[in-house]
Amino acid sequence: PRLVREAEEDPENPALAYVLARHTADVGEGGRVSGDPRAGLQRAQKAARLAEAAVSDPGRPHDPHGLLWRSHFLAACCARALGHGPAMRKSAEAGVAGGGSPEVFAPFLK
Repeated sequence: PRLVREAEEDPENPALAYVLARHTADVGEGGRVSGDPRAGLQRAQKAARLAEAAVSDPGRPHDPHGLLWRSHFLAACCARALGHGPAMRKSAEAGVAGGGSPEVFAPFLK
């Protein structure tokens, strides 16, 4: 609940959006989702959009912690848990394009 309140107070913060998505999805070993995959997917996609905006804005610090590709990884995990193959592949491709390792995203690109 505290994270939700903070995210509402600072809706443009990509790091906060990522942490909220990570806790909502609760991705464990092997990319297995233990939390709510539907809400996790939505929050991970929002975090990815915010990270993309932060990366493209020269006035903001660039993505030093990999928030962009990590958000896409969460989205791919949640999409797989929901059985959404096209969304899973799209998130994986965006994650690789955003700086993620192709090996990390390989299971989602099959």
